[in-house]
Amino acid sequence: MDEKHGRARDSVAAREAFLGAAGAIFARAGFEGARVEEIAAKAGYNKALLFHYFGDKLGLYQAVVSRHHDQVAAGNSRVLDSAVPPDDAPLTRDSVRKFLEVAVRWSFDFCRSQPTCARVLSWEAAEGWTTLRHINPGRERPPWIQAVQRFLLRARDAGFLRADLDPNMLVAIIAGMAQHYQQSLPRYEMLFAIADLTTPEALAHAREQMVQFVVRGAMTEAHDEPDEPEESEMEGKNYHAAGI
Repeated sequence: MDEKHGRARDSVAAREAFLGAAGAIFARAGFEGARVEEIAAKAGYNKALLFHYFGDKLGLYQAVVSRHHDQVAAGNSRVLDSAVPPDDAPLTRDSVRKFLEVAVRWSFDFCRSQPTCARVLSWEAAEGWTTLRHINPGRERPPWIQAVQRFLLRARDAGFLRADLDPNMLVAIIAGMAQHYQQSLPRYEMLFAIADLTTPEALAHAREQMVQFVVRGAMTEAHDEPDEPEESEMEGKNYHAAGI
C-alpha cells in the first residue's frame, strides 16, 4: 500500500513539474516555439514520461491552457462572486461602486501576480482560442458570471448603472484592459517617454486610474449629495486565485 501511494505521489509531482515547466516555456515561446526536450529538461524528468502522461506536445499544451483557464475561473469565483450581494438583498449605490472597485483591482492584481497565466492565455487568444474551444466545447457558464450578470442587470434597473450599459461589455472591458495594459508596458514606456512603468508606484497609479475610469464611466450621477469618499476595504491588497 505504501509503495502504491508513493507511486501516486511521484506521479502527481511529475505532472506538476511538467505543467509548471511547460507553462513557463509556452508563455515565452508559444505552442509552435516550445520544444518538448526543453520542457522535460526544465521539469527534471525524462521526455518519455512526458509522453506517458500527456500523449504529445499538444496534449501537454491543452492541459496547461485548461489549468490556467481554471485558475482564472477559481479566482473570479472566489473574489467576484463573494463581492456580489445576494439576489434578495437591497442594492445601494455604495455596494455597486464597491463591486466595480473590487472587480477592477482583482483583474489588475491577478495579471500582475500571474504573468505566466496571462501570457499563455494571450498566446491562446492570438490563435482564436482554438485550444480552449476544443477542450471545453459547449461548457456551461460558470456560476460566478451568472451571479455577476444578474447583479449588474439589477444595478442597471435600479438606476445605479447607466441605462445604455451592456453588462457583458462591462465585464469584458474590465477583464481586458488590465491584461492588455500590463503586457504593453514596454510599448507605453516608449510612447509616453516614461522610463519605468513597472514600479510598484506606477502600477498602483495605473490600477487606480482604471478603477476611476470604470466607476465614473459605468455609474450614473447621484441625485442627492454624494457620499463622503471612504477608503475601500480592498485598497492596497493583491488578490490571488485560490490554490495557486
